[in-house]
Amino acid sequence: MIWNEMQIQLIVKISETGSFTKAGEELHMTQPAVSRIVASVESELGTKLIKRNRKNGLVFTDVGERILILFRNVLSELQKVDELIAAEQDLEIGKVHIGAYPTACTRFIPKIIRTMEEKHPGLEVKLSKGSYFFGHPFQKK
Repeated sequence: MIWNEMQIQLIVKISETGSFTKAGEELHMTQPAVSRIVASVESELGTKLIKRNRKNGLVFTDVGERILILFRNVLSELQKVDELIAAEQDLEIGKVHIGAYPTACTRFIPKIIRTMEEKHPGLEVKLSKGSYFFGHPFQKK
């Protein structure tokens, strides 16, 4: 079996979004293309990864859940390779997740993010606003 990173990213993105269409949009693919790729991955594996259900939407099978864990690990390791190569070239890449109160999200954080992105174009910045997050699970609104 030969996997490519795009196929792995797609399966993981489907699990995150719960939708072929949304996953496709985020990865700049059409829904039919997403369906074809999933079908080819499932065919190559010889098993279903995702059950499509009108009542529950998309549900990963038991084996699909286990493969999903492995795919997430693969993507994490590939990210480490990218970071290692970037460090070797004196570049900084990676992901930064910022959680803040709504006021900070609109007043202070956008300027900080712009500055970070200008100085480090390889960084991916994700902003989440919530009602509280120190010492508690972060609550998105």
